[in-house]
Amino acid sequence: MKYFLYITIYFFFTYNVFADYRYVCKQSKNVENSLVTNFYISKEKVYMSGTNGSGTYELIEQNKTGILAINVSLIGKDFGMETIFIDKIKETFLYKTSISGTEGKKMVKLEGFCKYIK
Repeated sequence: MKYFLYITIYFFFTYNVFADYRYVCKQSKNVENSLVTNFYISKEKVYMSGTNGSGTYELIEQNKTGILAINVSLIGKDFGMETIFIDKIKETFLYKTSISGTEGKKMVKLEGFCKYIK
């Protein structure tokens, strides 16, 4: 638990240095114990950090209505693709990951509500 706190603090300060702004997102609007995910937005990248995982994503599109970012990786015979969509108007996020490999295809989808922080 102590190491998790140190890692979280490290990522918080690292991402704040590179980010222009961020979104703090929860999977549920009314539950205080809901899992929190931070999205740090820079000019070319989106950095995700939270209990759901962490990663760096290429910024594909950013406009008045939302942000679209993607991360693709090929490890051996396995192929993985993660997408992040942040809806600026509805203040929601959608995170999808798909992994295809020798054991079949697996997909995970997370949705939630966000708060903009400058």
